[in-house]
Amino acid sequence: MDLRIRLLLVIKVYFCFHLTTNANECHDARQADIIFALDGSGSVGVSQFTYSLNFVSQLVDAFPIGSSATQVALIIFNNASWKEFDLNTYQGAAELKRAVLRTQLI
Repeated sequence: MDLRIRLLLVIKVYFCFHLTTNANECHDARQADIIFALDGSGSVGVSQFTYSLNFVSQLVDAFPIGSSATQVALIIFNNASWKEFDLNTYQGAAELKRAVLRTQLI
């Protein structure tokens, strides 16, 4: 099984069983705030940074995006850190994914 799929399953299981009190609620437990912190240091390189962005973009597909659903923020760090966008910036998956994929390695 692909490492990305395994990680997605781990994240989904964590959200389902650690954020709900009833296992039957797991199917509806789709409300979360997720903050991705990506390494933007020079040692990562453009190809690995792009790979990370694609992974985040694919992971977004696993959650309904919106103010009453899952909200996503993106932070980039190297010797400093900066916020690409905040949790409440994007209310739809398509615009969120576009923003993720537009992120540049500086």
